[in-house]
Amino acid sequence: MYTKKEFEEQLETLYNYYAAPIHKLVERSGLTRPTVTKFLEGKTLRSYNQDTLIEAVIKMNEEAQVKRRSLQERGKRVIQLELGLVEGENIEKSESA
Repeated sequence: MYTKKEFEEQLETLYNYYAAPIHKLVERSGLTRPTVTKFLEGKTLRSYNQDTLIEAVIKMNEEAQVKRRSLQERGKRVIQLELGLVEGENIEKSESA
């Protein structure tokens, strides 16, 4: 289980990845907006609701991190392709000169 500090870091990460995480948490957890709001404010909830929301936060962060890594890799490949094309053009230009 997470310590309070570790979970606060998870919530901070959640807010970094999602502009309005409350809507996503409501969808993901199936709980009501007031329950999710209480959770995000750090208020006491029934343990099964809290566990559901903690699990949702962790999964959402993991999914966002995977997506971010995928985008970074795709960006690197695009840059490598562009550099390869530019180098190829420079070689063609120097050979024709």
